[in-house]
Amino acid sequence: MTAAQIRASARSVRVQSPARWVNEVVTPELVDLWLAQDRLDLVVIRGGTGLGKSWAVAQAVSHLTHVLVTTHLIALVEQNAKLFGCRSYNDPTAKGGPKTVLLTAPRASTTLQSVHHARGREFARDVLVIDEVEQAFRRVVTGDHTPNERDARSRADRWRDILEIMGQVRLTIAMDAYATQETLEMIAREAGLNPARCALLEFTAAPPRGVA
Repeated sequence: MTAAQIRASARSVRVQSPARWVNEVVTPELVDLWLAQDRLDLVVIRGGTGLGKSWAVAQAVSHLTHVLVTTHLIALVEQNAKLFGCRSYNDPTAKGGPKTVLLTAPRASTTLQSVHHARGREFARDVLVIDEVEQAFRRVVTGDHTPNERDARSRADRWRDILEIMGQVRLTIAMDAYATQETLEMIAREAGLNPARCALLEFTAAPPRGVA
């Protein structure tokens, strides 16, 4: 499915979002509330660069056993591995490479290109975190950086992988400084999520001291 087709199919989706949340309530207790029955399946967090979104989310899911963090840049994978207390898919000490890490590590950090290794796990993840979701989404769906036909097939495979994993986890949290309602609606539509169980969270407060 092309980006234009996805956008067209999303037009009928009207996501019912809370009026507003701020980062003081992005806590383990709130995440537990999202995970509770009949709460939320997808939360997209929007807030300016440097506000501490990633730090807040990492703290909020720190009590959970199974967390998968994915993004489009290798540098961010390593950064998130430290921030979220995850094992990097690129861990040089892992025998068997990324597949071993993503199939066995309870908490793991990986690129979108390697996220398919997390399929078929024997235990479910609590949360999938997608960092810089707008850029990741454009790269996977529109292929801004990979225009040839072979890469287009690969992008389609990666998108299907993400959607499949979203169906396996209890909650997906996506973050970006420029996250949009349109992206939320597209993801919800493609993942087959109930719009009433999806929300766009406004993250506006300043970070704690020492958080970049």
